Amino acid sequence: YVLVNIAGFELWAVAKGDTIHHHRVVVGKNSRRTPILSSKFSDIVFNPTWTVPPTIIKIDLTPSATKNRGYFANNRIKIYKNGAQVSAEDWNPEVASSYRYVQDPGSHNSLGLIKFNFPNNYMVYLHDTNNRSVFGRDGRDLSSGCIRVESPVSLAAKIFKMDQNETMNEEKINSLIAKGKTTSIKIKSPIYVHQFYWTVSVAKDGGLKFNADIYNLDEGLYAALRK
Repeated sequence: YVLVNIAGFELWAVAKGDTIHHHRVVVGKNSRRTPILSSKFSDIVFNPTWTVPPTIIKIDLTPSATKNRGYFANNRIKIYKNGAQVSAEDWNPEVASSYRYVQDPGSHNSLGLIKFNFPNNYMVYLHDTNNRSVFGRDGRDLSSGCIRVESPVSLAAKIFKMDQNETMNEEKINSLIAKGKTTSIKIKSPIYVHQFYWTVSVAKDGGLKFNADIYNLDEGLYAALRK
């Protein structure tokens, strides 16, 4: 399984009871929280497209594109309505939510070059990013709800190894990415993903590690425990 501690901005890949890899992650900001959930991986997509979700359409895309229609070209986003492509000039911001917005694949894509899918009710997933410098920050609650993963090629290779898909090693993954074509590889084994929120955890030396309560959940938990 893959375990994410949202409050700690960390991810671990675990196989046969051993932690086989550790990654830094970026999680949702307080206004667009990463949800607590458990699911299992369905597939991994290389060179993914990105369909802009409703929250980002409302809060980010519509105000920006209303000011400057060049927003779509600058971000390589295509506009669709009823399956047909619509030009930026014909786009109507008053009914912005009625369109579908798709960003082309590539290094500029908001999802980066790899996307890890798992079914859930929150429209979230793990993915690469086109801005890897953010992993150097201490506080990494910066996203719109999905989880950005540092070194996603390595994580993908570990998941494929858990899936006993030995052909999908890092060399093969990099060759698929280099082709630039959107490619999805299914995960056949039940490999789970757990997104938890722990402000206190056990450190490597056996002591306690405290993380910032970025979503202000501890107060409610403390009140419930005192009842």
